[in-house]
Amino acid sequence: MIRDVDSLDSLVDDLCRDLDRINSSLLAPWQKLDAIRTFVQPCLTFALRAGEPQKASLVSYRKKLIEVVRSICNLPLRATSHIIFASSKAGGLGFQDPLAEVDIQTVVQAIKMLSSSDPFVSAVAIGELRKAVTFATRSDSSPALIRDFLSGCTQGKFHPNRMRYRTHSLWTRARSACRHLGLTFNVPDNEAPSISTDTKGPCLAKSASSFLHHLVQERASFKLLALPDQGKVARALIKDAFSNGSSWIYTGLNLRFKDWRFIHRARLNVVPTNQNKSCWSDCSTLCHVCNSNPETSPHIVCHCKSNMVQIRERHNTIVERLHKAVRYGRVRIDQQVPGVNDKCRPDILIDEGREITIIDVTCPFDNGDDALATADYNKLLKYNHLKQHFHQLGIKCNLYAFVIGALGTWHPNNEAVLNQLRMSKTYKSLFRKLCCSDVIRGSAEIYYKHMNDTQ
Repeated sequence: MIRDVDSLDSLVDDLCRDLDRINSSLLAPWQKLDAIRTFVQPCLTFALRAGEPQKASLVSYRKKLIEVVRSICNLPLRATSHIIFASSKAGGLGFQDPLAEVDIQTVVQAIKMLSSSDPFVSAVAIGELRKAVTFATRSDSSPALIRDFLSGCTQGKFHPNRMRYRTHSLWTRARSACRHLGLTFNVPDNEAPSISTDTKGPCLAKSASSFLHHLVQERASFKLLALPDQGKVARALIKDAFSNGSSWIYTGLNLRFKDWRFIHRARLNVVPTNQNKSCWSDCSTLCHVCNSNPETSPHIVCHCKSNMVQIRERHNTIVERLHKAVRYGRVRIDQQVPGVNDKCRPDILIDEGREITIIDVTCPFDNGDDALATADYNKLLKYNHLKQHFHQLGIKCNLYAFVIGALGTWHPNNEAVLNQLRMSKTYKSLFRKLCCSDVIRGSAEIYYKHMNDTQ
């Protein structure tokens, strides 16, 4: 649909109506998110590049975007909005923040004008920029002075009491945008213009847009990670370089609608458990089924004795996936090791004659930075005596823990297991995603059963 980019107010009204239509449509929730990302947001991006907008015009659109995405993801008002704009590596949705997008597109337009392959365009741009700097500082422009001007410096000649101001232009807007984004904007005499931050860059015009979008997403992610309660799962997810725990957000791979309604709330710890409800009412914090521990998300999906059958089924689903991926040796599933006089029963033992591979699966709750690493270490410690036993027999033994968080977090050490099973690169990618969504399905099933149970 063609949009009028000359009037941002009318465009915002159109986009808000589009958001409402998408939200009320019969699309699956992940399809709704994909539709917003694919069709709605690019309209705004183009308008911001083509015009000279005021941020006040975008406040209503941002408010509507947050409202609609919360509805699609089944999130209550107390769920942080940082999840909407954070990177998928932290479990976020990766949407563009409209207020930050104004600054991003202003900087992108400025650096593309200065870096234009058309000599006439770039010459006009640098000429106008130098005029703006000369007027502001009453000095001849130099690369250092231009850098300080565009980077939003407020010291020396750019002190508010000394600097001269003129009518709004692309360069004054770029100066303001760089100050908001914390950028340094370099325009050397004999090199291509570049932007950078204190820790990243320099970045040239070609990749400026992706550089800035990643920067804004990372800052939203840091805010999410800093939250003591709603950021716990994000702090576990961020350690996965492949973002497997978020791979289903725009595809719905291997998820049901009931899983979708559960997982976003669970990751932000806003599911209605007795522990959470006690913050606003006088209800007991104890589990309404076992009455022995506080009813928290970790208790429900990992520890409540009444749910142990379903917890075991979730565990066995991952064991079965690993079992089907084995293409060599003789495989023993959940059996005592011959010749070892104890009750240890590793989930998978692969016997290749002179080499043994032991894999044990666990699904701890994704409760912060070290939850998965601790579970990995405990599993290796538990079965280390088996490794020593085989070494004494002169048999090589590979011992691995396979750890996936109860809310779909992939532990980086799992890569060693996939390599040991000799998976292809393509199959690895699919296998990671399926394992994460399998665990989410299992945890959702546990939660719904628990909430329907009575003492």
